[in-house]
Amino acid sequence: MNLDLLKNPFAYKLKVNLSEVGEPQEMVIDIPETFNYLLGLKVKKVKVRYNGVPEKRKYLFILGEKDGKNIAVVWREYQDRWTEKDLIEDRNYIVKELEFWMSNTDISVVYINGQSILTNKLGKDEVEIRYIEPEFKKLMEA
Repeated sequence: MNLDLLKNPFAYKLKVNLSEVGEPQEMVIDIPETFNYLLGLKVKKVKVRYNGVPEKRKYLFILGEKDGKNIAVVWREYQDRWTEKDLIEDRNYIVKELEFWMSNTDISVVYINGQSILTNKLGKDEVEIRYIEPEFKKLMEA
């Protein structure tokens, strides 16, 4: 699994053998759903949002529960060439979306893919920030 390709988690492709004979077929894999499964997350809510001008970026926000803790998972398209302005806009957008959920639900952990300048302070609440790629790698090896 090429974790570098998680820059666009909504278009991740793998070659998959669909039968015992023949060539593997390239297929789009639902990486967010795979991560939820490997993490053991009981999904409660999912929302898709778009942000950014002129380029609309897709965001997938997942709220779930594991071991009695509420967990948010944030997937989005990102690029290595993001400027500081892009990173600030990304952070502010994510915080705004998560604060809406946090008005009704205590979130303990936020997982996010790729580079980010999120801090553990989300509004008036504090959360633990974890990056998806190392966790995904660890779960795949288990």
